[in-house]
Amino acid sequence: MEENCCHCFEYYLEKYKLAIHRSLLQTPYQYRDDLEQELYILLFNKTQNIDNIDFKQQAPSFWNQFKEF
Repeated sequence: MEENCCHCFEYYLEKYKLAIHRSLLQTPYQYRDDLEQELYILLFNKTQNIDNIDFKQQAPSFWNQFKEF
């Protein structure tokens, strides 16, 4: 399980690395390193339990909402 989390984190790190760097360009230079570290920590925390989350059951779809009406 721990190994899967690391692979999952590496996957999402590569996927969002460019977006994170682009977003940091909007931040003052002296805060970029700290903010980048915080974003990586948040990304790591979110990917730790990714195997325990069933996205299809948690996220409501349009058609499920439509059926309720």
